[in-house]
Order: sequence, then structure tokens, then C-alpha cells
Amino acid sequence: MNYKAALKTRFKTQNEDRVRDNTILIQAGLLISLLTSILFFLQAIAYNGGYMSDLPAHINQALYMANYSIIFLLMKWLLVFTRYTVYSIALLEGLTIGAAFICTALLLEKRFEIGRYMSMIASFCLLPLTNIYVPVLFPRFYLGSIISQPWHNMTYNAMRPLAILTMIFFGPLHEIYRKEKRISWKYWILTCVMLVIATSLKPNFLMGFAPGLLVFILIDFFGKRNTFKNEFLLGCVVLPAIAVLPIQAHMLFDGMNGIVFAPSIFYFNDTIVISVMRFVTALPLPIMVYIHNRHRLENGAGVAAWAYVWAVLEGMFIMEDGPRQTHGNFLWGQFILGYVLFVYVTAMFLRDFNEYRNGNQKRTKGNRAYLTAGFILMALHVASGFYYFHGIIIGAYIY
Repeated sequence: MNYKAALKTRFKTQNEDRVRDNTILIQAGLLISLLTSILFFLQAIAYNGGYMSDLPAHINQALYMANYSIIFLLMKWLLVFTRYTVYSIALLEGLTIGAAFICTALLLEKRFEIGRYMSMIASFCLLPLTNIYVPVLFPRFYLGSIISQPWHNMTYNAMRPLAILTMIFFGPLHEIYRKEKRISWKYWILTCVMLVIATSLKPNFLMGFAPGLLVFILIDFFGKRNTFKNEFLLGCVVLPAIAVLPIQAHMLFDGMNGIVFAPSIFYFNDTIVISVMRFVTALPLPIMVYIHNRHRLENGAGVAAWAYVWAVLEGMFIMEDGPRQTHGNFLWGQFILGYVLFVYVTAMFLRDFNEYRNGNQKRTKGNRAYLTAGFILMALHVASGFYYFHGIIIGAYIY
């Protein structure tokens, strides 16, 4: 009787702790949403001639033009419902930032068993992700970066939490496919739905994720690691989302606009130093962490890396033609997959640190050097990101 009472008390305490933790996570997400909505309101009205962003143009597009993204439909409905209150759009965009914070924290916690509060701290630090600022050699935070997170584009901010949700559900789909040699239809459907919604908001995540997944499946196929049936079914998870692309292309491209496969002006018009430094200031930490964890790239980490490679290649060799040539719309993929990549990098590195601290990794000089270098690089990324965000909130030039 005492045992049953103790067990009941334990379950009650665990449930109370879970409710408390979830409440704190949601409250933190809402607070971030409210605070960032102030920034987006200033962007919407271009306060004092500053706060440059795409938001005024997006509001105009939502009201008067054909819309390729479902976020524009939501914006139009919200404006009409609130009698054209601009702050309603700013709050909506703020909610996308809060949602990205919550989803990222959940991915870190659920898929890599990082503690709730450490996941929240890491998720918060990832929101303003940028390259490492290097005076003289690469004195930039956004222009020319291959991982920086934009604060001026509504469709990108709306896509980001859905991209993370896709990876949350793709993680167990990937694990079951690999370890149990079968397809989990529950996670297949959830991944598919999130991918369709993410693509309907902005197509760039899919444009990196789909070829990255294809590379992963081809490696399995030629390595005979799974059955052809399972490889085929896993690949089919992207097909409903791909079906959205022709609809969006029809709305975006007309006789004046098109796509060109050529060296991009956004990569190959810079000096050699800038061209090299854009990689040097972004990739040492991911390369180091992926090499250290090369034998356990589970939960979709391998696919995330291949997807990022493809997104960068698309940014390097695909451009729009015509009046939209200088808009850089094929660069969004490297930003969203750069964010996803760093989420996985952060997760694996924190897992490595926890294992080292708990004695599950050998306390060798190599591991100590790896963790020390990792923390230094992480600190530099975080400091650079928040310094850039400081410029954004005071209305500085976004590029």
C-alpha cells in the first residue's frame, strides 16, 4: 500500500514538473514574441527613416498582389480583421520568432536529451546566429555570410519554426529507418505535413532538404544498408512538398523573370579574401563537431549536413534572371539550413560536454582541447550574433 502511494506521489510530482517546465517554455516564447514584435512594428513603419526591412513591401504584397506564401494570406486576413492595424502584423512576426525558440528548445531536449533549461538557453543564443566577426578580414555580420539569420524578412521567419518541426519528426523517422529497417508511418506523415507547410511559407528549406535526403538515400543504396522499398518510401516524404513548387514558380516567374544556372554575383563578385573568410568565419565549429561525432550522426544530423552543402551550392550557382536578379532569393536556403546545421552542432556538442563531465567520454588531452575550442568558437558566434542584433534593434543598416 505504501509502495503504491509512493509511486502515485512520484508520478504526480513528475507531471507537475512537466507542466511547470512547459509553462515556463511557453511563457519565455511569448515574452520573446512580444519583445521582438516591437522591433517588427518599427520596421513596418520604417521608424525615423531607419529599420530597413521587407515588411512594408510584404504588407503591400499581402493586400494587393498574388501571393506565393500562405503567410501573406494570413497577413491579409489579420489586417482586415484588425481594421488594418499594423501592429497585428508585427505581433504575428514576433510569434514566429517565439515559435522558433520553442521548437528549437524542444528539438534539443527531445532528440538529444539536453536538459530543458540548457535547451532554452541554447535556443535563445541560436536565434541571432551569425558568422564570427573578424575585423579587417571579414568585418561583416550578414552580407556575404553563409549562416547568418535575417531579421528583415517575414516569410523567412515564418518558415524557420516549421523547418525545425520537420526535423523534430524526421529525427525518429530517420532512426527507425536506420535501426529497425522499416518506415514509421506516424513520423512519415508528420514529417511530410510539416514539410508541406514549411514549403508553402517559403520553398528554400525544401530546396536544400530534398537533395540532401537524396544523397543520404543514395549512400544507403550503394552501401546496401537498407532495402530498396524503405529507401524509396523515405524519399517519397518530400514529394507532396515538391508538388507545391510549380504553383509558387508560376506566381513568382513571368516573362520578365526566370532562373539562371551560373556563378552567382553574390559569391563571385567579392575579393578572394572575403570569399575565403565567409567559410572560415562560419564552418570551423560545425566541421570540428561533425568530425568528432562522425560515428553517431543520428536524428537526421547527417541529412542536415548534406542539405546545408546543397543549399550553399544553390546559392553559389543559381540566380534569378531579370528585375529580381539582385534580390538573392536563392540565398535563403543557406541561411535556414545553416540554422538547422548549428542546431545539430549545438546539440551534439552539449551532449559531448555532458558525457565528458559525467565520465562517459575519456578525459584525454584531445577531448579537453576539443571542448575548449568548441566553447571558444561558440562564444564568438554568440557574441557576434548579439552584437549584430543590437544593431538591428537600434535601426542600423541590415547588411
